[in-house]
Order: sequence, then structure tokens, then C-alpha cells
Amino acid sequence: FPSHDIHLGPILFLLANLYACHQIWTFSIFHTLDGPAHLYNAKLLHSLLFQHSSELESIFQLNSILVPNWIGHGLLLFFNFFTSPEKATALVLSLCIVGLCLSFRGLVVTITPQNAFLSWLILPFAQNNLVYMGFYNFNLGLALLFIFLIVLIRFYRSPNPSIGYFLAFLSLFFLLYLSHLMVLLLAIGFALAYPLFQFCIKNQTFKPNSKAFLLLAGAAIPSLLLTAIFFKNATPSQQIIFVDPSTLKKWLKELAPLNIYIPEMEEKYNMKIGYFFFGLFLISIYQKLNFLFKGSPRSFSSYFNRDDFWLLSALGFLFLLFKLPDSDGNAGFVSSRLILLLLLLPVVMQ
Repeated sequence: FPSHDIHLGPILFLLANLYACHQIWTFSIFHTLDGPAHLYNAKLLHSLLFQHSSELESIFQLNSILVPNWIGHGLLLFFNFFTSPEKATALVLSLCIVGLCLSFRGLVVTITPQNAFLSWLILPFAQNNLVYMGFYNFNLGLALLFIFLIVLIRFYRSPNPSIGYFLAFLSLFFLLYLSHLMVLLLAIGFALAYPLFQFCIKNQTFKPNSKAFLLLAGAAIPSLLLTAIFFKNATPSQQIIFVDPSTLKKWLKELAPLNIYIPEMEEKYNMKIGYFFFGLFLISIYQKLNFLFKGSPRSFSSYFNRDDFWLLSALGFLFLLFKLPDSDGNAGFVSSRLILLLLLLPVVMQ
């Protein structure tokens, strides 16, 4: 993070993140929906890779291709070498929470350094329902997505990007692929849309050049090839499930990502948090409309500044929320994932 941000504020923020993990370590076993299945798979991987059990090898075999959703299993496999399965699970869950909070703070500080205090708004979402579902890979991937956006912004603000950016993008694209395809596709979408938006508004800090494009495109190629191979070998899904618009509006109103145990009891509290976040969203829109309609007429591109990209991205997620299926048989809870992103993006540009 920027050097000027290293003082008491970040230390307190880190302590708050660690406190958000205390519940995970309070109990000997922290139950999540998919967590036991991930742990079971990690133990199977350990047996197949290091114990070479003929009995297991007659039943299970490793994929011949590198598939997504491996990063959670890989971390569990690694932690199991020196700690118990219960603590390995707690470590992965802690990474999900702390990684999300710290990467979001880094994104806020990168975009609007003067508003670093707004990064505290991530704390209500630290233990979202996707964590309790045991979606380790998506939660880790979301943290990686925010880190990718930090690197992307700094890359395009740099007057002379170095080869170090190529290595950073290459690593991040690969890690995003290993975490979750949705976050990889979002990263690719941001990588295409961010420079295009900056170019269209003729921002003076943005200097498009072929070197920058080739560097970013070259870093994405291996992960794109892996994605193409994965889809070529994947079994097509026949179970496309859409959620009706009235239910989606209800989920937005009650802040579905925060409904964890008993939605009927939790939603009245979550709605209060939701009103606050949607208030920020409306403030952002009001500020933009106020800017658009004041002053003398001018060129279309001059009505926008570089940080409007995040407001437009949030509106894009709102559009996708009502257009994409909630499940395609292979990936589910798409709506909760989109609502989470929709709520967080307006914060970074306040």
C-alpha cells in the first residue's frame, strides 16, 4: 500500500480484520456448507500425490487438465502438512476474510487516497454468506480481483510500465484462473474496459500505447488458453435457473450477501446497512448528475472523469444481476456474488 498510508489507521484496520476472524478460531470446528467437501478433496489429493495408495488410485485420478477451483484445495493441502485439518480450514477462512478486507482497502487507497477511512465499510461484508457457504475459491478470487485492479490502475498511471508489470499480470491471471472462472472473466472485462474508458474521456494521465496493450494481452494468453481448454472438456449444463425480478429486488433490499443463518431475523438489520450503502450509491449518482447538468455545454467526453469508471461498473453489475442466471448447473449463487460487487464498487470513488 502507499507509504503515506502506513500509520495508526492501517494498524487498527488490520486488528479489526483479525477480530473479524475470532469466531472462526473460537470453535474447534467452524462449519460451512462446502468446507468439509473441500477438506475431503484436499486429503484425497494428499493421498494421491504423496502416498500413492493403489486402492485410492483405482477409484480416483487427477484431472489431465488444469481446472479452476484449485486454489482453496491447494492451500488446504499445504496447511495440512504442518497443522490439523481443523486449523487448516480456519487458516483458509481467515485468508478469505483478511484478504478481502486488505485488498479492498488497497483499492480504495489507490483510487482515492484521501478517503482511506471508507475502506472500513468492507467489515460488514467480511463474513458474507459466500464465506459461510464455504466458497473458498470465490472469496480468495475476489481478493485477488481487487489486487488485480490495484495493479491495473498503477500500470496505466505509470509513464513507462516495466517488465515487472508483465510478471505481475501473468501471475494474477493464472491465480484468478485457479480460484474461480467468474473472477477471471471479470478481471479480463476490467482489463479491456478500463483503458477503453480512459481513452474515450481523453484523460490526460492516460497515455495509450501498443506496448502497454501487448504487455497486458501477452500476460492474459496462458490463462485464456487454459479457460478455452477447460470449456472444451467441460460437460455442458442443461439446468439454467433464473430468479424472477421481484425476488432480485427483495435480495437487493435486504442485502442478500449478509443473510447467513436465519434471513427472516437478519434481514431487518441488514436492510439498515443496505440503506446506507444504497445511499452512497445514490450520492454518487447525484454528484455525477449535478456535474453533468451544470455549466455550459461541452464535449461528451469532458462530462466524465477517470473515477466514474467505478460507478459505471456498478451500474453494469446491476444490469447483469437482472440478465444473468443465478445458476447454470455448474456455478450457482451468481446473484449474491453480483450484489456484493454492486454494493462495494461505489464506495471506492466517494
